[in-house]
Amino acid sequence: MTAGAGHNAGAGYSGVPLARKLGLKDGQAVAFVAFTALAVLCGCAGGEQMMQETARSAAKTAVNEIALQRFPGVDVAPFTDCIIDNATDQEVLNIATGALTGPDEATIQIILGVASRPETVQCIGPAALARIPR
Repeated sequence: MTAGAGHNAGAGYSGVPLARKLGLKDGQAVAFVAFTALAVLCGCAGGEQMMQETARSAAKTAVNEIALQRFPGVDVAPFTDCIIDNATDQEVLNIATGALTGPDEATIQIILGVASRPETVQCIGPAALARIPR
């Protein structure tokens, strides 16, 4: 059999997985495949909502991990909720990928960017005040 036999070489098949073509690193490629599989499995009614909830949960894990590293001993849950609630769907997916692969600098920058938005700051203020014992 010759190289490329069994594939339609004229169709532009290069043998490179889609995740690689998208420029994803090894860990990100695994996360991409996992989220793609989840999307396919959740194709039933309500599947999109289930996928969003799963991504939000994974993203909260990443935000908590990063926040606890920066602020040890602090209850970061209200901050995490404000960050996730003010992130776009794409940002949530990117942060969730960080939870699966281990947060990297890009994940941290997304989180810091969302945290610095006026609506996120307005959310964090009351959330932080509510945690202060009276």
